[in-house]
Amino acid sequence: VANGHRAMMFYLVQRTDAAQVTLAADIDPTYAAAFKSARAAGVGVLAHACHISPDAITLGPPLPFIDP
Repeated sequence: VANGHRAMMFYLVQRTDAAQVTLAADIDPTYAAAFKSARAAGVGVLAHACHISPDAITLGPPLPFIDP
């Protein structure tokens, strides 16, 4: 991002009951702090659900990402 490129974090949620995504900052505060720095630097976030079957895991719809 600092060099003018686009950067994204992508979260694929492999649960069928998820309605939104956020970080568990209480479990991994170091990751949460690094994530916050990345977001402040302009890194974007995408989160998607997935469809799970015995034969495949495929991309599902986007999920809202709640910044911690």
